[in-house]
Amino acid sequence: MCCVVRASVSSYGTTSFFRPGKTPCLVCLFGAELGGNHDTCDTVGVIAPVVSIIASFQVAETIKYLTGNVEALNDALIHIDVWGNEFRSVQMGNPRMNCSCCHDRQFVSLQPNSDSLTVSMCGRRTIQVRPSGGFHLKLDEMASQLSQIGHVRHNAHLLRCDFGDTQITLFADGRALIHGVEDEAIARSLYARYIGM
Repeated sequence: MCCVVRASVSSYGTTSFFRPGKTPCLVCLFGAELGGNHDTCDTVGVIAPVVSIIASFQVAETIKYLTGNVEALNDALIHIDVWGNEFRSVQMGNPRMNCSCCHDRQFVSLQPNSDSLTVSMCGRRTIQVRPSGGFHLKLDEMASQLSQIGHVRHNAHLLRCDFGDTQITLFADGRALIHGVEDEAIARSLYARYIGM
C-alpha cells in the first residue's frame, strides 16, 4: 500500500510519497528508534501557509498515483520552510536491503500497544487518553451512568458527554478525548473519575 507522509510545524513542513519496494520507508531513512522531544504545533505553533503548501504537494502526488501516472511521481523527500524561504528536495534512493520494516516485514507501529498513553491534540485544548491494556466498554451502560452528571449523546461507535466547560468523547475501546483541558494530569484525573482506569 502506498502512502503520503507529511508533517507541518512552525514555518516548515515535509512530505513524500512512499511506495513499497520502490522507495525507502521511514525506517530505512531514519532508523527504527521511536522519536521524541520534537517540536509540535502545541509547543511552537504552525502557520497556515506551510500547511496549505504541503497539502498541495500531497494531493498532486496522490492524483498522479491514482490516475496511473507513476512515472510523474516525485521519489524525493520535500522540505519547505516558508519563513526561511527554503525549498529542498532530497532524493531518497532505494530501500535498504537490511531494513527491519520493508525487508523483514516487521511493522512495529502496527503492533498492539498495551501501554497507557496521553497525548495533547495540537491546538485544540483536547487531550487523548488511552488506558493501558485496552478494553471494550459497553457504551449503553456508560451513557446511563454519565447521564446522571451531564448531557449524553451516543451511538454504537462513540459516546459524547457534556459537563459544561469540559466534554468527553469516549470510544468502545476505552480511548477518550477530553475536550476543554490543556493539562494531561487533569485529563487523566477526569478519565479516572468518570470512566475508571
